[in-house]
Amino acid sequence: MTPVKSLLTIASIVLTGEALADFLASHANLLITMSILAFAGLFVYSVNKANSKNP
Repeated sequence: MTPVKSLLTIASIVLTGEALADFLASHANLLITMSILAFAGLFVYSVNKANSKNP
């Protein structure tokens, strides 16, 4: 991400903070489940990638 794009992203997150907080409050379990699944997927991917490298 370029600095300008990240600044715009931060600004939009700050501006939509209240709406985001409402969304997080109503979808907390879904978001927790999704983040756990994403982390598990990344973990499995990185382990497979590390094991596939020839020493």
